[in-house]
Amino acid sequence: MTVLFIVFALALAACGSQESVTAPVQPHPQAAKSGETALPEGSAATDRAALVALYEATTGGFDWDNWLCEAPLDQWAGVTTDENGRVTGLELDNNMRGSIPPELGNLDKLQRLDLSGNELSGLIPSELGNLSSLQTLNLRHNDLSGSIPPELGNLDSLQTLDLRDNLLRGFIPPELGNLENLQYLNLHYNGLRGPIPPELGNLENLQYLELRANRLCGEIPSELGNLSSLQTLDLRHNDLSGPIPSELGNLGSLQSLNLDETQFSGCIPSALLNFFSWLPGCGDEPEPVAEMPEPATELTEAIGLIVRDSGAEIVRVESGQVTGEIEVGYGKETALLSVRFIAEDGDLFTPDEDDDFSLGWEIADESIAGVDQHAEDGAWAFHIVGLEEGETTIRIKINHEGHSDFVSPEIEIHVSEGGPGEEHDEHDEEG
Repeated sequence: MTVLFIVFALALAACGSQESVTAPVQPHPQAAKSGETALPEGSAATDRAALVALYEATTGGFDWDNWLCEAPLDQWAGVTTDENGRVTGLELDNNMRGSIPPELGNLDKLQRLDLSGNELSGLIPSELGNLSSLQTLNLRHNDLSGSIPPELGNLDSLQTLDLRDNLLRGFIPPELGNLENLQYLNLHYNGLRGPIPPELGNLENLQYLELRANRLCGEIPSELGNLSSLQTLDLRHNDLSGPIPSELGNLGSLQSLNLDETQFSGCIPSALLNFFSWLPGCGDEPEPVAEMPEPATELTEAIGLIVRDSGAEIVRVESGQVTGEIEVGYGKETALLSVRFIAEDGDLFTPDEDDDFSLGWEIADESIAGVDQHAEDGAWAFHIVGLEEGETTIRIKINHEGHSDFVSPEIEIHVSEGGPGEEHDEHDEEG
């Protein structure tokens, strides 16, 4: 018999109402500039233009072999084409920074789009919903923000959708319930909120559903009991509440179920007692709440930050906008800089390091500047060290359990001869 493991705990939470969905964005045409000949629709030429747009929208990639040359597209690094030279696959894990251009929505023969493991930021373009041939969309482990475009529900051929470990916010679009061929859906480690759409119960081919470590709330929809092919269901570390629907007992293919750190009420439905005989069923005396595990710490929700130098604010990041910069002299280090994060209600806070939160950073050019952090100064303070005259940028992060809960936009650092700061003493630098 397949063994299912489930652990329950209480976590206080409140479920907000569903916000209105942004109106769909119209497909992005590959328009010709004035004086140029329009590209033929759906051709190797439009595919080449879309790839050029990706190159121009990003920086930092280290493997661009043959890109922008006249070689056939299947000789460009990470690009796969069919016998007609049309792009069918795009897989680039090469430390790219920048944004995903809407022109990728013109790759109408694309079957696999894998940009995972980069440092892409900005929004997921709604134009990706035009990729009617797409079977795999993998954007995991980036810094993408904003909401999940409802247009992704137009991807009739999609089998895998992996958006985990980004900075996505908003609600799960109910339009994802239209993906009748979807087998794998992973949205964990984002900041998604609101209820689980009952429309996900329409995904009759879905085998893997992972929504853990978000801010989802409300009840588990009974429609999930319609997922006859489902093998893994992971909803842990959310603010879900209410009873466990008895319809989950219909999931005959289920091999793994995890509802750890959710707020449920009532008893175990009788249809599930064969799997959870160690827990009380309906009609039995429930176990005391005190015997349940302690709830996990709620995920940090930061929308900005401020950096202070000796108590004076020198940088503010709010609503995606950066005000201020960091200046330091060559061979010197700044005074102790402290960082405080801005919550949604405007309050300032620092996460609790006892709950495995820590300060992280990423400097674009580490030959120009570095970070020096001393244990005696505290977990949320640091110095910037000027290593060479020039300009670079830093992104400040909240790290938590192996991923980043928050990543700031780029903050400018200026290193100059005779700039401010004190002579730098060598310390072990941590990153």
